[in-house]
Amino acid sequence: VIPNDVIVIHGYAFQLYKYLKSVVISDSVTKIYTQAFAYCKNLSNVILGNGLIMLSYGVFMECDSLKNITIPQSVTDIGAAALSFGTSTNKATITMLSTTPPNIQSSTFNTYRLNKIIVPKGTGDTYKAATNWSAFADYIEEVAEWL
Repeated sequence: VIPNDVIVIHGYAFQLYKYLKSVVISDSVTKIYTQAFAYCKNLSNVILGNGLIMLSYGVFMECDSLKNITIPQSVTDIGAAALSFGTSTNKATITMLSTTPPNIQSSTFNTYRLNKIIVPKGTGDTYKAATNWSAFADYIEEVAEWL
């Protein structure tokens, strides 16, 4: 659990930490920098706080056990390879809570590892038309209703 007094998670902070299975990031964290959790092969559960605005390059890259993640409404920028996790047989599902698509790079997701990107009802076309999102249009699905 990342405590409430932490504002940023610095680059490479937990990279390659094979014992990390779950992380809960508090609402006080606003930015997670380069490859902070990259190559954490056993990381399977991530809860991102509602204060998060930026995921930098490769934050969850090669986290093979991570299959699902929910990106809070507050996130405005997602770096290259930041959400390139899962495997070719257990592909990632990413849920976006914002009705406004965050800024992404053309390589934010790895389609080889991607199952689907779930977006709020009524925003599918907006996501598909946004810069760099069009490359992932075939993976974007609108949620029927939020639980």
